[in-house]
Amino acid sequence: MKNRLLIIFFFQNIFAQHNISYDLSDQFGINLSNNQIIWNTDQKFDNLLIDSSSKYFKQKFSSFDFNDINIDSTYTKSKFSYEFGDYGLDVLNVGLKKHSQDSDFQFLGFKKSFFGNYSEFANSNSGPLSLLYQFDYSKHFENHSLVVSVGYFQTSSNFLFDNLEDNSNNKEFSDFSSFTLIDRFKKGLWNYTFQFNHITKHDQLFLLEELLDNDIDIDRNIITINANNDKNVSIDLSLDNKFYFDLRSHQTTHDVLQSYTQNSLHLVSSNSFKSSEIKYGFDYFMGNSPYKSDGSYGSENEEVLPNFYYELNHDFGNQTYSLSMDIMNKPTTFLFDNSNYQEIETWNSVNLHYNIYSGFILETNLKWTEVSNLTAYNKADNSFTTLSDDLLSLKTKFGISFNNHNLNFAYYHNFYDSIISSNRSDILDINYGFKTSFVNEKLGVNGKISLTYLSENNSDFSFDYFRNLPSVGNSFINDESYSVGINLDISIGDVILTFRANNLLHRLPVNGDYSIERHELFNPINSLMSFGILWEFDD
Repeated sequence: MKNRLLIIFFFQNIFAQHNISYDLSDQFGINLSNNQIIWNTDQKFDNLLIDSSSKYFKQKFSSFDFNDINIDSTYTKSKFSYEFGDYGLDVLNVGLKKHSQDSDFQFLGFKKSFFGNYSEFANSNSGPLSLLYQFDYSKHFENHSLVVSVGYFQTSSNFLFDNLEDNSNNKEFSDFSSFTLIDRFKKGLWNYTFQFNHITKHDQLFLLEELLDNDIDIDRNIITINANNDKNVSIDLSLDNKFYFDLRSHQTTHDVLQSYTQNSLHLVSSNSFKSSEIKYGFDYFMGNSPYKSDGSYGSENEEVLPNFYYELNHDFGNQTYSLSMDIMNKPTTFLFDNSNYQEIETWNSVNLHYNIYSGFILETNLKWTEVSNLTAYNKADNSFTTLSDDLLSLKTKFGISFNNHNLNFAYYHNFYDSIISSNRSDILDINYGFKTSFVNEKLGVNGKISLTYLSENNSDFSFDYFRNLPSVGNSFINDESYSVGINLDISIGDVILTFRANNLLHRLPVNGDYSIERHELFNPINSLMSFGILWEFDD
């Protein structure tokens, strides 16, 4: 029996914004990719599909991997982790894995809670709760490989605002089940993958501060089929059905439940050659708007759009460059109160990528993205609008390793403000890593020191967390800011001690302008300290 103990010391700075600056992505789940914000995009949690309507998902839930034993025999592993800290932080994660030569079974249970919520730990009685139960099973047959996964997710939060006398009814609740079935098999010269995903979800949001009252059920089914001949031909077919039910309409009219359905068919054929790859196909969308009072559909629309991807690669010794272009289509976030804005977004992107590998790594990437039929919220007049926008961004990365040390430098430059960009003209991220061992390698230290610089943001663009949409007309202003962080992993035999500290400048007697400005509605806190313990048992 082998035991592994992990003790965690964790300092983390928490920032809250009503309309959220894009660069606060780690806190609020607004992902950035070379200065382009990513939202309204399906996510994956292990094998499970997470619907694009899910907000803040990566910060609510987490999974872990078992340290697999590289043998073919049967074995069982169990894992237990517990983390607690300031403001009532309480995180429990348990798992079990059983492996045999032709099958695997895995269970994961997760619970997270703390005193507080989006409004900065304002009340110990209103802490958000996240729950997860997940089962995974895989089986290998003679010609088939079968994977089955099912998970249940639940989140609940209350929101407190300083300028309201009664905050008791401000809440957000969501729970959903996700099911995945995957079958991989070979027939003749072709390999096939069949995948079925199902999501049943309930979303409820009431926010007196913003006059938001949503109560929606979502049912979604996706069937995906891939066929490839192990050479240069691949065909992908995807059928996606979404069904939205507005539960408020049933409570109001007592006779009909307003609903909206959207069906889409995606066909992609790809060909790979020696130095290039091309994918081409079409996307077919058909949607029905909410019911009229007589029960009939309000309107029906159909749209067929092309999808395209092309990539060209060239190698010159220790240098490579690539050029890629793509056209992607997807529906906007569905808004029951604003069904006229159910457009199909079209994203056009061009990427020029250049690498040098010669004792060091130098990477540059110039990215241009244009989006049309984008739905945004205008806070100034409480309305929604459809617009088009584009961004141009440059990413430069440099990395060098020497002995047990490494230095990584990343610089991002935005050429102009955009509703789909970070709106920081310059972002700098430097990381210095080191690793050493003592006492015949029984004592080890693995550490990282990081520095992040964000230039000022004087943009009218931000992101509305509650509506899960970009917003315009907010006159959102952030000064430049700096953050210094330290990560240390100290291993003593099978025991690992970890120390983490973020935004150390906030703890030093420096000018307050170096700290990110918080919103006036919320009560800020400086840091969060937590301790954790983890056991992994090998049978």
